[in-house]
Amino acid sequence: MEQWKLIVIVFYHVDPSHVRRQRKCFEQGFSDHEANPEIAQQSVETWRDAFRKVGALSGMHVTPNRNETEVISEMVAKILKNMPDALPKDLFHGLVGMESRVDEIKRILRMESSEVLFVRICGMSGIGKTTLAESVFYHIQRQFEKSSFIENIKDISKQDDSTDLCKLQQKLLDDILKEKSVRLQSVKHGQTLLRTKLRGLKVIVV
Repeated sequence: MEQWKLIVIVFYHVDPSHVRRQRKCFEQGFSDHEANPEIAQQSVETWRDAFRKVGALSGMHVTPNRNETEVISEMVAKILKNMPDALPKDLFHGLVGMESRVDEIKRILRMESSEVLFVRICGMSGIGKTTLAESVFYHIQRQFEKSSFIENIKDISKQDDSTDLCKLQQKLLDDILKEKSVRLQSVKHGQTLLRTKLRGLKVIVV
């Protein structure tokens, strides 16, 4: 993957127009620089030009009365939304036609929908169902608030051992919460907790 960069402009407790026009605190600062014989006037003009360009850019305006936690969440969401797909370089190596199948599944997924959607990938053993599901997951996981990829779920779900089912729920919960502090006591406990934690979130589970 080619090197990727994203610049997020944040005006923190400062009016963008003050940056663009060098007003308020910036005005005094530039006046001091212009009066300083050790600083070349050409340098000051270069700085002014940079401030004019930055102040004209569209960015996030953080005022003193705004909740900074919300600002950080908004910033993270913007970065994740604009990041390119970071697929393993060898994900499609030796797999004929895999990319077209991934694109086909992405087309049938109603990403803009707020409804719960189930997609089943069917076929005989060994044809690449898990690899296809993993590929789709890597492609679209950043478009969701939370995500989890759980392997061997079929083998575990066949068993009647509640301990194994509880481990499966624990893995899902760990992926969703991104912490290890919550430990499940039973399958029923897991069902209740997952229902509570997933409510209102846009989540992809594979």
